[in-house]
Amino acid sequence: MTRLTGEFTATVPSPIVTAPDILNLMNQHRSPSLTMYIDESEILVQIEEQTEAIFDEHGDVVDLPKIRSFKVWIKRDVSLDSDSDGREIVSMNDERKFEDTLIEAIRRVVSAIKQRTRQPSIDTRHPVHSYGYKYHRSDETVDTMLILQEGMHRIPGYAWGVFSFGEPCGELDENMWENIRTDIASPVEIPLYDEFLHQAVMLISSMQYHLATLSAAIATELMLAEICSRLLSRQGNLVETQIQMLLQGRRPGDLIRIIHELDSNIPITHKEVQSVSEERNRIAHGKSRYTEANRMARIINISNKVRKALSCLIDTQ
Repeated sequence: MTRLTGEFTATVPSPIVTAPDILNLMNQHRSPSLTMYIDESEILVQIEEQTEAIFDEHGDVVDLPKIRSFKVWIKRDVSLDSDSDGREIVSMNDERKFEDTLIEAIRRVVSAIKQRTRQPSIDTRHPVHSYGYKYHRSDETVDTMLILQEGMHRIPGYAWGVFSFGEPCGELDENMWENIRTDIASPVEIPLYDEFLHQAVMLISSMQYHLATLSAAIATELMLAEICSRLLSRQGNLVETQIQMLLQGRRPGDLIRIIHELDSNIPITHKEVQSVSEERNRIAHGKSRYTEANRMARIINISNKVRKALSCLIDTQ
């Protein structure tokens, strides 16, 4: 095992407002720092970059100093790999571990700052926008797989996923436009499940995975209830009040069972619905601090699958 030090410059998504005395300390080369231990790693965090305060003609502060980045040193024991030339390099697996530790360290720092200052712009879910990095043991620099002794502006792995609204459901053509003329004669009401699903996608784009999960789960439950309602109306000859009474208090698992009893061709599985409910419950009961991007993407895909099934049902009625 080798005692390796990862040296990082972590840029935060939004600058953190500080009092002038913090800037004074930095100007005196006494940058505030703190230490912590995470997963057998020894960590030192120090304020790295801060903007100057801006004053008006009367000497009053117009814009306070702001922290833009932190310097972080992470020391941990690793087993170095070797490249094809026999050089010792940091393995990709260890790089990911260093990154995970960096993210958690900065998250702890900015969360504590937010708790103390209550600055709403501090993003504790997405604590690191990008980071510079290099690795060394004693005074010797250690390369990475990229044969790059020092890299800059690497995006954290959890931010790699690119989320979009997907392909449009339909192109706006002349016939649609004519129909819209009729639609707007009365107030246009977007279904609540579509509002929640849209909100989930918007929250994902800002990496607010917890809120996105809750929104997607609510959208899924509302859509399942709507599918049940339409199937019962079509096959059971029930009126709206009877349907509402029948569905009242039903859980997602109950709804999917009713759906399959009425139409076994609906391509939604109990397992998929259950996974959404379980993730929502973990968050609601405080058993999950952060939802991973890939898990969130899977939840959105399930919600979109339910929405597609509902659309097919609406189109055939």
